[in-house]
Amino acid sequence: MSTCCEGQGTRMIGALPEFIYSLRKRVYIDLFAPSSIDLKTSSGKLTLKMETEFPYDPKVSLTVITDNPAESVIRIRIPSWSSGEMSVLVNGKKRITGKPGTYVALSQKWNNGDKITFVLPMDFRLTKYTGEEQFPDRDRYALEYGPILMAYVNMKGEKDNLTLSVDSKKLIKSLKPVRENPFISL
Repeated sequence: MSTCCEGQGTRMIGALPEFIYSLRKRVYIDLFAPSSIDLKTSSGKLTLKMETEFPYDPKVSLTVITDNPAESVIRIRIPSWSSGEMSVLVNGKKRITGKPGTYVALSQKWNNGDKITFVLPMDFRLTKYTGEEQFPDRDRYALEYGPILMAYVNMKGEKDNLTLSVDSKKLIKSLKPVRENPFISL
């Protein structure tokens, strides 16, 4: 027996590129993936080209491509999972800072070759499990890094559950990302 979720979940993965940008009198950058979008402005066509290796690297760069200087508002989402405020630079100069769970708005006359850059603030965090299956003698947590849920795979012959005898705050402070190889599988 199956439910609608299996079909909808698989379909959602194929639809993700549709959600990178949204348009409503201005462009919103909602997700971070190598891509581009063409916009119509009163001055003509304006293209935004996004370059990133997110989630392997938190750096994002947007390049403006236009034949004529074009007035436009570009809004960039600062994800709620961000570990702190995010600074946005235009042509290498800090332009605006925003808080997690908000958008920053960049409104100006854009020239060909203008660059918008930012680094998504990612860090480890624990989210306490509050689901139906509780154990009164222990707390359970999900370990996340930015938007990524970290996983523990039980190897053959190991105990059924991973139990760490360390305070959750100490655990987070002891974890450091390995920038050269962020998603290693042991």
